[in-house]
Amino acid sequence: MAEGGAPRVCLHDAKDITPCNEDCDRGIAFACTVVASRIERGEGVPKNPTRAVVLHERACELRDAPSCVTAARMHASGSGVPPSRAKQVELLAAACKLGDGTSCTIAAKALANGTGVPRDERRAVDLWQHGCAAGIASACEAIEPEAH
Repeated sequence: MAEGGAPRVCLHDAKDITPCNEDCDRGIAFACTVVASRIERGEGVPKNPTRAVVLHERACELRDAPSCVTAARMHASGSGVPPSRAKQVELLAAACKLGDGTSCTIAAKALANGTGVPRDERRAVDLWQHGCAAGIASACEAIEPEAH
């Protein structure tokens, strides 16, 4: 409890991110995202890209698609972790399954072409189907190229 007996809450713009750390430890994706973003940028806390990636991945595991995308970006660029196309594709596939259609197409294309990951046509089609269901026209076209 904070001063006056009021509960401490995690707010994205609060100076003290302790409540966010506590909520993240309890499995609240939003809180993990807040802490990860602040640590990634060094806003009010020491910048620590390695810790930020871990927290974005935690939020991804807690079903936060944007955190999956951010963690994928960090793995692609090598921010806080060694660059890894395989981990990037894995995280984009997770974002895809959580409804991020654009992630579906990026991961599917990498798997279909074997770009930095082992070629997996079946997984690529599955991801394109998710992307198509999310309204991404290019994903629909990749499934049925002869129909377009």
